[in-house]
Amino acid sequence: MNDSSVLKIEGDVFAVLRNDINMLLKNTLHNMIQKDGEKAELKVSLKITLSDEGVLAPKFEHKVSSVLQYKTERDGFFGGQDYQLAWDPDEMEYVMRPKQDSLFGE
Repeated sequence: MNDSSVLKIEGDVFAVLRNDINMLLKNTLHNMIQKDGEKAELKVSLKITLSDEGVLAPKFEHKVSSVLQYKTERDGFFGGQDYQLAWDPDEMEYVMRPKQDSLFGE
């Protein structure tokens, strides 16, 4: 009986990593569709540690993360030709006031 595992991404050692990638990929695509996301980034990190305790003992740690990039935006408008900028001496600030029609063209 052979208890060794070949160290390839397709091997049993990395089955959990592959499963995590697949799960996060599925969730990311689902969220992109639900939130009208146009862009996402999936990152995979594999940290390898070798300790020598008489024999080389490898340790593999992974992290899989995704970032969904979407933008929320609102526009608005206030002002224009119906308003004028004026100094308000009571507020000691500039204010927007509706233009006042004047018989004298002021």
